[in-house]
Amino acid sequence: MDGSNALRDAKGAVVHGHFFGQSSFSNYALANLRNVVKVPRDLPLELLASLGCGVQTGASAVLRSLGVTRGSSFVVFGVGAVGMAALMAANIAAAKRVIAVDLNADRLALARELGASDTIRAGKTRSGRRRDQSDHRSRR
Repeated sequence: MDGSNALRDAKGAVVHGHFFGQSSFSNYALANLRNVVKVPRDLPLELLASLGCGVQTGASAVLRSLGVTRGSSFVVFGVGAVGMAALMAANIAAAKRVIAVDLNADRLALARELGASDTIRAGKTRSGRRRDQSDHRSRR
């Protein structure tokens, strides 16, 4: 944590790849204990992968960077891993209206299950015209 690079190759030369304090796409990684979460071996890694990036990024953006507060409105454009985490964090922050915008109807359905008060399916029709399908069913 002193700012030096902890990664070196077999000859001792510095290896740059400690992006955001983590190592990716390797068999082994060096990590600070505070950045590690132990999980049971039988949990599927493909489901856990989003926890290390998507959940932390989305939730932190809402709770720390944006500082969403009780009673405010929040909209997220794109409800993949990061957007879905942002949506859930906006609910934790007690935002009054949480709006999810995405091209994918299945993602929007999941967004509603996870607390979106409104969803908007963005995109274009087959004729190339802009599609604007909104679902303004409020849960608040």
